[in-house]
Amino acid sequence: SDVADAITLLASDVNQRLELGRNNSIVGERFFNRLTSYKELLPLIDIDSVKGKVIIIANFASRLDGTANGRFTYLAEMIASSGVNVEVITSTFRHSTKTNDNSVTGVYKSNIILIPEPGYSKNISLKRLYSHWVWGRNVRKYLDSLNQVPSVIYCAIPSVTVAVQAAKYCKKCRNL
Repeated sequence: SDVADAITLLASDVNQRLELGRNNSIVGERFFNRLTSYKELLPLIDIDSVKGKVIIIANFASRLDGTANGRFTYLAEMIASSGVNVEVITSTFRHSTKTNDNSVTGVYKSNIILIPEPGYSKNISLKRLYSHWVWGRNVRKYLDSLNQVPSVIYCAIPSVTVAVQAAKYCKKCRNL
């Protein structure tokens, strides 16, 4: 009944609808517009103190043809524009098409590293869990092969598996 009352109120009050629309625009611009919200991440990374490279790990990095940056390639490009060496580690598997694609056709300031993942055909399946597990293991192998420990690792969730592998890598590096 509360929802019905709210709908009735909004249907009858054009000024209330306009005010809510303006407020929603402000919230959207402040928290969900990458051009503004991602700039707030830069101080958290403390770009000026980064001595080595920044690694962004995200198994769904979107299209890699340079026509539209997804959130992780956008963040990487913004950080790289500050003169920092940035690597985006992403999967060969494209979630949207359910195919493997080993190509990066766009031109980026950051370095795009494609890590193999077997893939899956159904979003809710054991194969998806297995695919993420394999990708996490492959990411860990890549991290272990690095000659220099990165200054920052920003790891997107999902996949939980790769976050665990990144954490284990960081813990190992602290103990070196």
